[in-house]
Amino acid sequence: VSENLKVGFGFVLLAIESSILGPVAGALSAIITDNLGFFLGGGGVYFAGYTLTPVLACLVCHVSYTSKRLLLLRLSLQNSSIHYL
Repeated sequence: VSENLKVGFGFVLLAIESSILGPVAGALSAIITDNLGFFLGGGGVYFAGYTLTPVLACLVCHVSYTSKRLLLLRLSLQNSSIHYL
């Protein structure tokens, strides 16, 4: 991994939270986590539009994980839609 690329596992917790507690709690947690990560971590110029990506990803996770059956196709579509947001 290079110095410009950061790998984190924070989204896994956000996905689990949004699938258990609901989309609103997941979206609020994504907003808080993203803003705290920027203000505490620093670096770069703040742009609120980047906060929309984890919020939409939590909503997609909630919709795909709360259905009756978890299909491999649905999980792969969910994963690809999050990466292309």
